[in-house]
Amino acid sequence: MNGVGRLFPTKDRGLAPEHPDHAGCVQGALPVELGSRLNHAYLGGGRWLIAGATVIATVLVALSMGSRVAWSSLAVWAGASLLLTLALGVAVTAFGSSGDRDVNPRIWRWCFVALSALQGVVWGGGTWFSYVVPVDQGAIVYLVALLGLMAVAAASQAAIIVAAWAFVVPAGGLLATRVLLQGGAYAPEIAGAVIGVTLLLSCMACRLYRALRTALMQDEQNRRLVVDLSQREQHFQNLIDNVSDLIAVVDRRGQISFHSPSTERLLGVRRDALIGRNISDIVHPDDLVGLMADFAALLQDNQRVASRDVQLRHISGEWRAMHIHGRALVSEIGAESIVLSAQDATEQMKVRETLRIAKEQAEAMGRAKTDFLAVMSHEIRTPMSGIIGLIDLLKTTGLTEKQREYVGALDRAGEHLSDLLNDILDFSKIEANKLESERIVFDLRKMLGGVMDIFRARAEAQGVRLVARVSDSLPRLWTGDVRHTRQVLANLLGNAVKFTETGYVEVCIDRDGTAADGRTLLKIAVEDTGIGIADDKLSHIFEPFAQADASPSRRHGGTGLGLAISQRLVGFDAGPDLGGEPSGPRQYVLCGITSGRGGVFGGCRACSTGNPSSARRLSLRRQRSAGG
Repeated sequence: MNGVGRLFPTKDRGLAPEHPDHAGCVQGALPVELGSRLNHAYLGGGRWLIAGATVIATVLVALSMGSRVAWSSLAVWAGASLLLTLALGVAVTAFGSSGDRDVNPRIWRWCFVALSALQGVVWGGGTWFSYVVPVDQGAIVYLVALLGLMAVAAASQAAIIVAAWAFVVPAGGLLATRVLLQGGAYAPEIAGAVIGVTLLLSCMACRLYRALRTALMQDEQNRRLVVDLSQREQHFQNLIDNVSDLIAVVDRRGQISFHSPSTERLLGVRRDALIGRNISDIVHPDDLVGLMADFAALLQDNQRVASRDVQLRHISGEWRAMHIHGRALVSEIGAESIVLSAQDATEQMKVRETLRIAKEQAEAMGRAKTDFLAVMSHEIRTPMSGIIGLIDLLKTTGLTEKQREYVGALDRAGEHLSDLLNDILDFSKIEANKLESERIVFDLRKMLGGVMDIFRARAEAQGVRLVARVSDSLPRLWTGDVRHTRQVLANLLGNAVKFTETGYVEVCIDRDGTAADGRTLLKIAVEDTGIGIADDKLSHIFEPFAQADASPSRRHGGTGLGLAISQRLVGFDAGPDLGGEPSGPRQYVLCGITSGRGGVFGGCRACSTGNPSSARRLSLRRQRSAGG
């Protein structure tokens, strides 16, 4: 495809950005739309000019040559010229009224080219009987008419460059050939001049064609831009007309220059009623200062987006709650206006207020529940302690073997009930944020031994070995919250003993590296050979009152608060970080605390994993700076 074809693609592809001057003058295979427009330009520029000039020139030549050329020859030539002129007029008229001229304009174009070529041959061939040496007045009239027609054809038919050349080249070429063959004085010079004029007119037609093509391209581009702009404007208008939000444009002084039709639905004002008014007329005075401050900030930073809840005046005088978003409109001179979108927030605010009240009520109920549990646990624990004390005294009296069995069962039930009450009380304190942390120096081995003694009797009764291993390289004294450490370790060790029927439960304590601040980290690992935790229960075992086996027929008791309390103690000291993954048949606990009297026992982090064929795995790591 030549330059013209690249410049004007088909309708589906749009305009290419190539400059028209880069293309040649040969028309070639033009796309349909450009070819049709060139044909129309040819019709408008050359339709009557060519026909009129041809008729006038034919009459003048016939009159001037009548005395020296046989009337029969002159009649044939004049008839051919007028007949071709008539044929061209008919073709032009037919093209103008044809319904398929935009379907296949090439057929019409080449029809015009063929008629122009025949006219060029007729007029160029006429020189063979008109140009006779010596040249007389009739020959001069013929030459002037011929050159005039060549000039008219070059100018008027430049829209179809091949049609212009089809007339100019045969006419000039046959005239130059006739001059050379006729001979005589200055024949070469005259022939050369004719050829020069022919080339000059051809170049002129080419330049006119390129200029016309550029104008057509620009016109086509402008037309498409206008159509595209019109479509975009219509699309934008459809969006504005159908959007439910209020859209408005406000200048830096607060004057409204545009607002969407939705204003009528939201504020009750008719279309365009607010244009020219200041936004202060519809914004609540309490919101106006903040809104204008947002406007100023948006105009200074045109990348910023601001939002605010304001009240806008309804036409009835009622104030409507609106949520407004604003952003600067940037033009060539900068940010001068702000586009606003406002949503009716009345229902949202009602829902928000309802949710707030419901949240406060739920929190109040939660606090009431927690307070009730704390009070009841405390009130029950006092007489329960007395009952356990009386049971201890009863053991010292003379009891029969059967009575001792009953008292032992009563003692175990009382201790179990006391543990449950302690768990509930601790959980209530945690929920009420009344838990306090302490930092004291404690003997690590002594603390571990005390926790082990709590579960030793039960472990021996089940036939489970309870083993403790402490690295000899560890110092004896450590600093931290020994009460919380003992409670978490007791919960974990109690679970290990409870769910282990055979084998062993082992507690190992060793170093676990050094923290970034130089503190020594301590690892406490608890291993057991118990039944483990199912994968689908791992994400629930730290929830309050949750148990891996919650069925009524479960073998192991408990409130389901042990791990929940441990987790909250962990979160209380170091921030909660809880997770898990399946592990092997071991359970271990990691604790990081500082050695010596000057250190601080910080927080905990725990994770639990396991599967039905392996033991539970819980990790606990305490790490906080010395001043934290």
